[in-house]
Amino acid sequence: MTGTALGIGYTLFDSSYMFLGLLVLIMIGQVVSLITFINSTNRKIAYFFDAIRNEDFTLRFPERVTIKSFKVVKQSRNRVNGNNQ
Repeated sequence: MTGTALGIGYTLFDSSYMFLGLLVLIMIGQVVSLITFINSTNRKIAYFFDAIRNEDFTLRFPERVTIKSFKVVKQSRNRVNGNNQ
């Protein structure tokens, strides 16, 4: 997103508007993708807290993810639920 924003800024100040529309569309797509990702993550966290509140310790989160920090979070949530492998 930062690169796209810099590209938009450069295009505006360079007076070369050839790629401006394309960069704006890319930026809109990136923002929509980020909002969708954050909403999805928030729903999963809320679901986890609801499970804890309802004392449902059968909830299990898959740990096979490509992003290492997400794997750590999912492992931690599984430990809280007592689902050690």
